[in-house]
Amino acid sequence: ANAVIENPTLFNQLPPTAKAKVIPELNRRGFKQFGKPLSDTAIKQINESEVGLASLKDLRQILQEFEPYIGPIAGLSALNPYSEARKAEARIDAVRQRVGKALEGGVLRKEDEEKYKKILATLRDEPTTAIFKVDGLIKDIERQMELFLNSQSAAGRDVTGQGQPKRPPGVPANAQFDPATNQWVEP
Repeated sequence: ANAVIENPTLFNQLPPTAKAKVIPELNRRGFKQFGKPLSDTAIKQINESEVGLASLKDLRQILQEFEPYIGPIAGLSALNPYSEARKAEARIDAVRQRVGKALEGGVLRKEDEEKYKKILATLRDEPTTAIFKVDGLIKDIERQMELFLNSQSAAGRDVTGQGQPKRPPGVPANAQFDPATNQWVEP
């Protein structure tokens, strides 16, 4: 393992049996890029989680944008077909579908849809409760993704670059993504 750490190109020259012995030690030391590639199923699960997270972040923004139409009384304005609340409700329903499909593996059954109506924010929630629901789900999905990636890594899979936002153009190569601020920062 020490030789591979000092000269990573040696890893590609190792026979498969030697790689299998070295990978767990490299992973234990924090070098995750030497594992086997992720399975298609694992990649699909990660992508679905990322779609769910992105959709929840969209929902949070929608809730902030349409805050005047959210609440136990204000939410009733969605019954008026000419109200801006109808637009908010349509956008919330679309996000609910995307989040539900992402978290349910692409298939959203009728009972799943009812479950997500209770779990996700609605126009009839008090605004701080609506944001609280969304933030809680974001944290839950991020935690599940972290645990999944850790278990994949512990099994000798290469998880580098997974579960992180893609670097946008113009962001320096040495910048790291800070999930707390949701921004790229240079060390």
